[in-house]
Amino acid sequence: MAVQKKTRYVLIRRRGFSLACLGGAFGLPPALRWGIGEVEPADRHFPGWPDELAGRPLERAKLADREKAFAQGFPGATAVFQDGARRIVFRYTERPTRRLRPAEECLAEEDFAIRHLPDVVDEQGAVWNSFEAYKTWERWLVRERVFDHAGGSWPTAGEWFWPALLGATRGPWWAVVTMEPLSR
Repeated sequence: MAVQKKTRYVLIRRRGFSLACLGGAFGLPPALRWGIGEVEPADRHFPGWPDELAGRPLERAKLADREKAFAQGFPGATAVFQDGARRIVFRYTERPTRRLRPAEECLAEEDFAIRHLPDVVDEQGAVWNSFEAYKTWERWLVRERVFDHAGGSWPTAGEWFWPALLGATRGPWWAVVTMEPLSR
Protein backbone atom coordinates (compact mmCIF):
# COMPACT_ATOMS: atom_id res chain seq x y z
CA MET A 1 0.00 0.00 0.00
CA ALA A 2 2.79 2.45 0.80
CA VAL A 3 4.20 1.92 -2.68
CA GLN A 4 0.79 2.66 -4.27
CA LYS A 5 0.41 5.87 -2.27
CA LYS A 6 3.91 6.99 -3.20
CA THR A 7 3.29 6.23 -6.88
CA ARG A 8 -0.01 8.14 -6.79
CA TYR A 9 1.76 11.11 -5.15
CA VAL A 10 4.47 11.13 -7.84
CA LEU A 11 1.84 10.99 -10.61
CA ILE A 12 -0.07 13.87 -9.06
CA ARG A 13 3.11 15.94 -8.79
CA ARG A 14 4.02 15.20 -12.41
CA ARG A 15 0.51 16.14 -13.57
CA GLY A 16 0.70 19.33 -11.52
CA PHE A 17 4.03 20.22 -13.12
CA SER A 18 2.63 19.49 -16.58
CA LEU A 19 -0.41 21.65 -15.91
CA ALA A 20 1.82 24.48 -14.71
CA CYS A 21 3.85 24.27 -17.92
CA LEU A 22 0.71 24.25 -20.05
CA GLY A 23 -0.62 27.21 -18.06
CA GLY A 24 2.50 29.18 -18.93
CA ALA A 25 2.12 28.32 -22.56
CA PHE A 26 -1.58 29.24 -22.76
CA GLY A 27 -1.56 32.45 -20.76
CA LEU A 28 -3.21 31.45 -17.49
CA PRO A 29 -2.87 33.98 -14.66
CA PRO A 30 0.60 33.83 -13.02
CA ALA A 31 -0.83 32.58 -9.73
CA LEU A 32 -2.19 29.50 -11.51
CA ARG A 33 1.03 28.97 -13.47
CA TRP A 34 3.47 29.14 -10.59
CA GLY A 35 1.52 28.23 -7.50
CA ILE A 36 0.10 30.82 -5.19
CA GLY A 37 2.39 33.76 -5.61
CA GLU A 38 5.73 32.62 -4.28
CA VAL A 39 7.68 34.45 -6.99
CA GLU A 40 8.36 37.99 -5.75
CA PRO A 41 8.47 39.87 -2.44
CA ALA A 42 5.00 41.04 -1.51
CA ASP A 43 5.72 44.49 -0.15
CA ARG A 44 7.96 46.09 -2.77
CA HIS A 45 5.42 48.86 -3.51
CA PHE A 46 4.03 49.20 0.02
CA PRO A 47 2.43 52.67 0.32
CA GLY A 48 2.58 52.92 4.13
CA TRP A 49 -0.07 52.49 6.80
CA PRO A 50 -3.23 54.60 6.93
CA ASP A 51 -3.56 57.44 9.45
CA GLU A 52 -7.25 56.87 10.10
CA LEU A 53 -10.12 54.43 9.69
CA ALA A 54 -13.69 55.67 9.22
CA GLY A 55 -12.64 59.15 10.34
CA ARG A 56 -11.00 57.96 13.55
CA PRO A 57 -7.24 58.59 13.96
CA LEU A 58 -5.10 55.48 14.38
CA GLU A 59 -2.34 54.94 16.92
CA ARG A 60 0.23 52.21 16.26
CA ALA A 61 0.27 49.30 18.74
CA LYS A 62 2.42 46.21 19.23
CA LEU A 63 1.38 42.85 17.85
CA ALA A 64 -0.27 40.64 20.47
CA ASP A 65 0.21 36.87 20.28
CA ARG A 66 -3.05 36.38 18.37
CA GLU A 67 -2.00 38.99 15.82
CA LYS A 68 1.35 37.32 15.38
CA ALA A 69 -0.62 34.33 14.03
CA PHE A 70 -1.93 36.65 11.28
CA ALA A 71 1.61 37.78 10.46
CA GLN A 72 3.34 34.38 10.61
CA GLY A 73 4.43 33.44 7.09
CA PHE A 74 2.25 36.14 5.56
CA PRO A 75 3.63 37.41 2.23
CA GLY A 76 3.15 41.08 2.88
CA ALA A 77 3.01 43.51 5.75
CA THR A 78 0.99 43.42 8.99
CA ALA A 79 0.45 46.13 11.59
CA VAL A 80 -1.85 46.75 14.54
CA PHE A 81 -3.46 50.03 15.56
CA GLN A 82 -5.92 51.37 18.11
CA ASP A 83 -8.54 54.05 17.61
CA GLY A 84 -9.79 54.29 21.16
CA ALA A 85 -11.37 51.04 22.30
CA ARG A 86 -11.03 49.15 19.01
CA ARG A 87 -7.98 47.13 18.05
CA ILE A 88 -7.40 47.10 14.28
CA VAL A 89 -5.21 44.71 12.31
CA PHE A 90 -4.17 45.74 8.80
CA ARG A 91 -2.61 43.30 6.37
CA TYR A 92 -1.26 44.29 2.96
CA THR A 93 -0.34 41.94 0.12
CA GLU A 94 0.41 42.26 -3.56
CA ARG A 95 -0.47 38.70 -4.56
CA PRO A 96 -3.17 36.09 -3.91
CA THR A 97 -2.32 33.96 -0.91
CA ARG A 98 -4.00 31.39 1.30
CA ARG A 99 -1.98 32.90 4.14
CA LEU A 100 -4.46 35.75 4.30
CA ARG A 101 -6.46 33.86 6.89
CA PRO A 102 -9.90 34.88 8.12
CA ALA A 103 -9.99 36.34 11.63
CA GLU A 104 -12.59 33.73 12.55
CA GLU A 105 -10.11 30.89 11.91
CA CYS A 106 -7.36 32.48 13.97
CA LEU A 107 -9.65 33.21 16.91
CA ALA A 108 -11.21 29.74 16.80
CA GLU A 109 -7.69 28.26 17.00
CA GLU A 110 -7.27 30.20 20.24
CA ASP A 111 -10.40 28.52 21.65
CA PHE A 112 -12.75 31.44 21.09
CA ALA A 113 -16.36 30.50 20.47
CA ILE A 114 -17.78 32.24 17.42
CA ARG A 115 -21.30 33.61 17.05
CA HIS A 116 -22.04 34.81 13.53
CA LEU A 117 -23.84 38.11 13.12
CA PRO A 118 -25.37 39.66 10.01
CA ASP A 119 -22.92 41.41 7.67
CA VAL A 120 -22.57 45.14 8.24
CA VAL A 121 -22.58 47.80 5.50
CA ASP A 122 -20.46 50.87 6.34
CA GLU A 123 -20.97 54.52 5.31
CA GLN A 124 -19.10 53.92 2.02
CA GLY A 125 -21.28 50.90 1.14
CA ALA A 126 -18.59 48.29 1.88
CA VAL A 127 -19.79 44.99 3.35
CA TRP A 128 -18.00 43.73 6.47
CA ASN A 129 -18.18 40.22 7.89
CA SER A 130 -19.33 40.46 11.50
CA PHE A 131 -19.21 38.04 14.43
CA GLU A 132 -18.72 37.81 18.19
CA ALA A 133 -15.73 35.94 19.55
CA TYR A 134 -15.74 34.99 23.20
CA LYS A 135 -14.20 32.80 25.81
CA THR A 136 -14.29 32.86 29.58
CA TRP A 137 -12.71 36.25 30.19
CA GLU A 138 -12.88 37.94 26.77
CA ARG A 139 -15.67 38.99 24.42
CA TRP A 140 -15.12 40.85 21.14
CA LEU A 141 -17.21 42.24 18.32
CA VAL A 142 -15.13 41.45 15.23
CA ARG A 143 -15.55 42.87 11.75
CA GLU A 144 -13.39 42.18 8.71
CA ARG A 145 -13.12 42.81 5.00
CA VAL A 146 -10.62 42.66 2.13
CA PHE A 147 -10.47 45.36 -0.53
CA ASP A 148 -8.49 46.56 -3.54
CA HIS A 149 -7.91 50.07 -4.89
CA ALA A 150 -10.33 49.61 -7.80
CA GLY A 151 -13.40 49.48 -5.55
CA GLY A 152 -13.51 45.70 -5.11
CA SER A 153 -14.46 44.54 -1.63
CA TRP A 154 -15.05 41.14 -0.02
CA PRO A 155 -16.34 40.49 3.52
CA THR A 156 -13.95 37.57 4.09
CA ALA A 157 -10.57 36.37 2.89
CA GLY A 158 -12.23 33.20 1.61
CA GLU A 159 -14.54 35.17 -0.68
CA TRP A 160 -11.61 37.27 -1.91
CA PHE A 161 -9.18 34.44 -2.65
CA TRP A 162 -10.63 32.92 -5.84
CA PRO A 163 -11.35 36.21 -7.63
CA ALA A 164 -7.80 37.30 -6.75
CA LEU A 165 -6.24 34.01 -7.86
CA LEU A 166 -8.16 33.97 -11.15
CA GLY A 167 -7.28 37.58 -11.96
CA ALA A 168 -10.79 39.04 -11.52
CA THR A 169 -9.24 41.59 -9.16
CA ARG A 170 -5.78 43.11 -9.22
CA GLY A 171 -3.64 43.82 -6.19
CA PRO A 172 -2.46 45.20 -4.03
CA TRP A 173 -5.08 44.23 -1.46
CA TRP A 174 -5.74 45.31 2.10
CA ALA A 175 -7.37 43.18 4.77
CA VAL A 176 -8.77 44.97 7.81
CA VAL A 177 -9.97 43.35 11.03
CA THR A 178 -11.50 45.45 13.80
CA MET A 179 -11.94 44.02 17.30
CA GLU A 180 -14.07 45.94 19.77
CA PRO A 181 -14.35 44.68 23.36
CA LEU A 182 -17.89 43.91 24.48
CA SER A 183 -19.06 44.16 28.07
CA ARG A 184 -20.51 41.13 29.77
